[in-house]
Amino acid sequence: MRAYIQQMSDTAVRVQFGSAIDPALTYILLDFVHKLEAQNIVGVTHWEFTYTTATVHFEPWHIAGPEVVLQLRGICRTIPTEAIPKTGREIEVPVCYSDEYGPDLDDVAQFHGISRDEVIERHTTPSYPIAFIGFAPGFPYLIGLNPSLTTPRLSTPRQRVPSGSVGIGGSQTGIYPNASPAGWRIIGRTPLRLFNISKEPAALCQAGDILRFVPIGKEQFQEYR
Repeated sequence: MRAYIQQMSDTAVRVQFGSAIDPALTYILLDFVHKLEAQNIVGVTHWEFTYTTATVHFEPWHIAGPEVVLQLRGICRTIPTEAIPKTGREIEVPVCYSDEYGPDLDDVAQFHGISRDEVIERHTTPSYPIAFIGFAPGFPYLIGLNPSLTTPRLSTPRQRVPSGSVGIGGSQTGIYPNASPAGWRIIGRTPLRLFNISKEPAALCQAGDILRFVPIGKEQFQEYR
């Protein structure tokens, strides 16, 4: 697989596979990360990845930057040019789409000139592979939002939304695992707890898993709680 590899500092190397959000790149990055983990390169401490890049961190007193670059090039040569979809865990996420839990649902519907029910149907129809976890512990960045639901972020972010809030920001959708500031349009809320520091693992889901939103009513929401 062709990738652009660049040493960013004395302790980090970046591997770039593309420049735009693409489901195929998600599987390529997952393949790269799994093979990187299997290599267990001495001196490499950790890494993080996004839609298009992976940043690999290392200890320069154990391994030199050029050697890390060489090792990463070797890994990239083993990745197929065409991504092979991998089946992760399938997780159903119950979501209550209502005025109380989805304060921006009406705004999203009006923006697109469709009904609330149509927004819900379009949001719950796809299966969403998780590209990566970022922004906050346990926050899943999802691929697969219906393009017809692409909606601008809020002009002024909210200072706080409740944990479990489900939002749309541009062409992305995701779930806020804990109460936090938020600039995305909140259209519902799940009673599931996506991140719990007292559990192992703390995060309910991980990159490569596939989420599916299932609409529920207020009574069901309280039962889940």
